[in-house]
Amino acid sequence: MSDPNATPEQVDLSTADDPRDVVHRAVACLAGGGVVGLPTGAGYALAASALVPEAAARVASALRASLTPADPTGASGPWICLRSAGALPDWATAASSGARRLASRVWPGPLVLLMSEGVEAGLAGRLPEEVRSAVRGRSGAIGLCCPDHPFVEHLTRLVSGPIVLAEPTAPDGSPLDSARRLMGPGAPALLVDDGPPYDPKGPTVATFDGDSPRVVRPGSYDERTLRRLCGTIILFVCTGNTCRSPMAEALFKAMLADRLGCGPGELEARGWLVLSAGLSAMPGAPAAEHAVEVVAALGGSLSSHSSRRLTPEIVRAADRIVVMTRGHLDALLHHAPEAAGRARLLDPEGFDIDDPVGSDLTTYRETAEAIRRHLEHLLDELVP
Repeated sequence: MSDPNATPEQVDLSTADDPRDVVHRAVACLAGGGVVGLPTGAGYALAASALVPEAAARVASALRASLTPADPTGASGPWICLRSAGALPDWATAASSGARRLASRVWPGPLVLLMSEGVEAGLAGRLPEEVRSAVRGRSGAIGLCCPDHPFVEHLTRLVSGPIVLAEPTAPDGSPLDSARRLMGPGAPALLVDDGPPYDPKGPTVATFDGDSPRVVRPGSYDERTLRRLCGTIILFVCTGNTCRSPMAEALFKAMLADRLGCGPGELEARGWLVLSAGLSAMPGAPAAEHAVEVVAALGGSLSSHSSRRLTPEIVRAADRIVVMTRGHLDALLHHAPEAAGRARLLDPEGFDIDDPVGSDLTTYRETAEAIRRHLEHLLDELVP
């Protein structure tokens, strides 16, 4: 068992000869009942093995000593640190589809989910009683997190059993910006420093009211962003994101809103997010003039369109990815083969939608009409 009164060993990751060795030392420390101070990317945290009640209790005690009026709820933890979003159902067996979707899109990242439904039926029910008491909040919820830092990622892969994690806060309620600030009551046996956090706002702590997230403690994500990330995301892709995919986005928004009996501006509140992007887009460009005109004639709007480049993050988040040509689909799957089950051509018969860029208004009108016809099939699939 690690001596809680011993002087902490301090390691600077930026100057360590082999960061992997530091990870292995942290694994050994946790296995021996010690507490490790480590970077999470959004602050600094205390970590202990969830299989060692005495260590978990020290983390919980140190956290309570740091709580201030700025954090009266104790939303700083202790939490259970997960290896990936795929582990969420193991800990919260009744997690809603919104919670699972949100975790898959944000984790690893600065988000803590306070879950209560199905917790006792999950892995939390197998923890030692003292540990369960430490990680269960006043409402009976358990905080689950998956920090976006390589050190934590490697640690969770190598350590045996779950990790209890807590992020003490500064007197003003902000995350700790230095490993040294973890010194004090319950100081860790091993202190790992990696400089200032790259996400200084700290993690957002959220819970769920039904299938809708509610922020308990503000951080990197605001509530509107979390709600968007919980929704069904439809992504249209072309080359430059100024003609075909923006037309598909705008037309589908209008058609979907009409099917749901709401305005296009209400789609997010209904759980739908419709986006477009380009494989070779220059960010910030407006839609082509002819595209704006023909879409308006069909009931859509491209007046505020700003082109965006397709990124791995957007691909990973999308539930459906609809591309204009076979070339787009091949390029997408070359870089993101894991998207194969979610990606398809707009034309259900497998034909390309040709690029109208540089063409006259008649060609744009024909292209928009073709896109609209194919979108009717997609709409029937999604909202029968």
